[in-house]
Amino acid sequence: MRLGILKERKSPPDYRVPLSPDQAASLKQKHPEIDLVIESYPDRAFSDKQYQDAGLEIREDMHDCDVLLGVKEVPVNALMPDKTYFFFSHTLKKQSYNLGLLKAVLAKEIRLIDYECLRNEQGMRTTGFGRYAGVVGAYHSLRAWALRQGNHDLPAPQDLTGRYAMDKLLKSFNPGNLKVLLTGEGRVANGAREVLTTTGFKEGSLLDFERIEGPTFLNVDFTRYNVRSSDGGFDLQEFFKHPDRYTSGLLPYLKPAHMLITGHYWAEGSPFLFHHEHLNNELPLLRVVGDISCDIDGPIPVTMRPSTLENPYYGVSRTQKTILDHAFDPNGITVMAVDNLPCALPQDASEDFGKELLPILDDFLKNPEAETFQRATIAQEGRLGKHYGYLADWVAGKE
Repeated sequence: MRLGILKERKSPPDYRVPLSPDQAASLKQKHPEIDLVIESYPDRAFSDKQYQDAGLEIREDMHDCDVLLGVKEVPVNALMPDKTYFFFSHTLKKQSYNLGLLKAVLAKEIRLIDYECLRNEQGMRTTGFGRYAGVVGAYHSLRAWALRQGNHDLPAPQDLTGRYAMDKLLKSFNPGNLKVLLTGEGRVANGAREVLTTTGFKEGSLLDFERIEGPTFLNVDFTRYNVRSSDGGFDLQEFFKHPDRYTSGLLPYLKPAHMLITGHYWAEGSPFLFHHEHLNNELPLLRVVGDISCDIDGPIPVTMRPSTLENPYYGVSRTQKTILDHAFDPNGITVMAVDNLPCALPQDASEDFGKELLPILDDFLKNPEAETFQRATIAQEGRLGKHYGYLADWVAGKE
């Protein structure tokens, strides 16, 4: 079997990789029966030379590879038939912009294994970039708070040399008496928690959130702030099946906060966390929203469009659902809604992702037809995978 690490072809360019040079070399060392080659690419986080120095071959042509590893979607015109691909396909929610991609995968009889669908027996994801989305998102949110106050001590994360440099800056940064509400308890929220802890934030409870002196954060998961409309209770399985029976109880947690950082689970049909009309009366202290989840026109009313690493912030009026001329208007909410946050620290994010991917690839090389990989197979041999039949009508143009 020959494995290949692809160059990223989407625009704007993505510098992340599925495996660092050392990780790729360790996989090859553990499986001497495979060939592992790297497609030449000048813009990735690790140079061609670094892969060569690790003993790996650099290629321009990948047509003789059996399995191809990328990060983001492979453009339709670059897909090679009868191959196995690993990448984030962004088709699971019937994303219209990738309908053509899935149709091409089926027409070319490609086996598509989506990283997002790789899960353990408990149904938890086993790999992803969520942790570094949380890290960069929380840093960007603190930077927005600083810039609102005229403090330029925190440079853009992509201008730093890596996580070590970021942590060094955060340890000397003084956010004052900032109160932050952090939603979620998964990878994203844990990454954000790392940044807050490094900066010196103390974790509080709803009872003492306001009273603790100095920077403080409160962490609350969706299982705590979604409440059943009929009696205020919560049942996880019922919530997944019937989210319409629930309403958001986030306001009491959010009311004492100056900043909201989101790392929560939210699915279509789930309650919105709060509404725009709450900003003036119920949420007078809120100044910054770091929406790492970035669901446009979704549960966070001020998330009106995605932002970019180059222009990460925009301002939203507190009284009207309109974007302001200035991101740091003192009468508005500053929103950070970058949708590719891990790209700001591509080496660190890639190494973190690859650390989780290595044991998965080890299992794949031993048994590519294992149930783990069947569950993550979106399409194979011109047909949708057995767990993805719900995409059939969408692909056929019937919805």
